[in-house]
Order: sequence, then structure tokens, then C-alpha cells
Amino acid sequence: MISRNRAVPSKMVSSERDLGVTRAQSGKGFSTWQVWLAVVIAVAMCSPLLAQPPVFQHVVIDATNPSDPHCKALGDIDGDGLLDALAASSSGGGLFWYEYPDWTKHPIRASGSWTTDMQVADIDNDGDLDVVIPDSSGLEWYENPRPGGDPRT
Repeated sequence: MISRNRAVPSKMVSSERDLGVTRAQSGKGFSTWQVWLAVVIAVAMCSPLLAQPPVFQHVVIDATNPSDPHCKALGDIDGDGLLDALAASSSGGGLFWYEYPDWTKHPIRASGSWTTDMQVADIDNDGDLDVVIPDSSGLEWYENPRPGGDPRT
């Protein structure tokens, strides 16, 4: 029977064993300091790329947004595969969705007041995103007219 056990060189220190570095007494293979030097060089070469802060672009979607827009959400309202933005007023200013990429403003309801939460989900399982939003009288569901209709109208 062939034995699969392999002997670990007795001169190997624990840090070399932890790194998986094997070095025979004859000096062949990589020493621990050579491995660490390679790691330090690799990190130093990549660090300028990692050190760059992300650059965000400031875009105003609606300069005349609904008054007190306490409710905000994101979802693909028109089904084009891109996220659209939604905003609703807490003081009578309406509920709107903004079509990406030009942020065209579309009313869902021109007036109304809602509290602080809004979600989009496919409530009726018809393949489009509907809007669920609470107001002072309860929870409201705005059914997306898709797939048969156009949410832009």
C-alpha cells in the first residue's frame, strides 16, 4: 500500500506553515520574507487605484418637486429595465414618478398627502411594479396600468 503522508520539514517555522510556504534546508523554494515582499509590492502597486474616492455626479431630478417630499422610492415603473424615481408630498403636493434617463415627470395623483413610507412591488402579480403608500386614512395601492396600458398617461 502506498502511503500518502508527507513529512513537514522540521526546520519550518509556524508562520511559513500557515502561509503554505515549504522550504527545504537546502534553501530551495521561497522564504517567508520573499513572499511578504511580493505581497507588499502587489499591494503598493494596486493602492493608488484603491485609494481613489468614488466620484458622484449631482443631478437635480425635479427643481420644483412635490412640497415636503417625505416619501421616496425607486423602481422600474415603465418596464424598460431601468430604475425610475418616485416622490410623494406629505402636504398636498401629489404623487409622481420620474422616467429615467431624462427624468420626465409623470403624475400618479396630482394632489394628496402621504406619510413617510412608500414601496413599489408587483402587488397583483401581473409583471409590473405598483405603488403602495400610506396616508392619514390608511394604506393606498396605486395599480400600474401596465402591461396593457401606459403608465405615462
